Amino acid sequence: FPSHDSSTGIMIPDEFAKVIRPNVDKLKKRAEQALWLRAIKRYNQVFKIYATMTPGFVARNAMSATFMNKVAGVENRNIFDGIQATIAYHKHGPTKWLDALGITDMAERELYETAMRSVQATGRGIQSDFVNPTMRGGWAEKIANNKATRALGSANEFTENSVRLPMALDSLRKGYSYDESVMRITQFHFDYTDLSDFDEGIKNFIPFGVIVTGKQIGRASCRER
Repeated sequence: FPSHDSSTGIMIPDEFAKVIRPNVDKLKKRAEQALWLRAIKRYNQVFKIYATMTPGFVARNAMSATFMNKVAGVENRNIFDGIQATIAYHKHGPTKWLDALGITDMAERELYETAMRSVQATGRGIQSDFVNPTMRGGWAEKIANNKATRALGSANEFTENSVRLPMALDSLRKGYSYDESVMRITQFHFDYTDLSDFDEGIKNFIPFGVIVTGKQIGRASCRER
């Protein structure tokens, strides 16, 4: 016959209660809670890495972020310039990308350099969430960090840069300062390195769970032009 658990209000069979009750009681201790959360984080880490390892995810990410740029008023010229510049940066590196683009005017080069610094100051989107895998050593690390995950990770990083750089160029060309450019990017594109404590807690149980909380709302004061 089922018995009533006064601590939870749940009716469960006596046999089942005898099995789970001691383990449930263990979770009342902080040490046990920490170990359990650590295990959950590991599962989430593996899930998120492999969930983003598809061309479809990369394409969807690019399209949705480009839509956010249009909503924010980024001009088409800056979208095209930003994508082209991102390709050059990833192909030629930080010392030769502007030469590859054929940019010789010093003021224009400085604008592009400042725009790239703005991008680098805003994290790497979802990819920032995978920079430091929770699993180290042996087979566990091989699951989270291998040739395939690194290749798709590079594709996701390229996508994040290619949608942030257009907004940075758009902002600077419209007279925004460096700080205002950074604020504008983080207003419309998530920085997974700068989430609220509440969002960090949500991510322990919902792999891609991010709620628009105080940090994001506070960025809405970014001035409009």
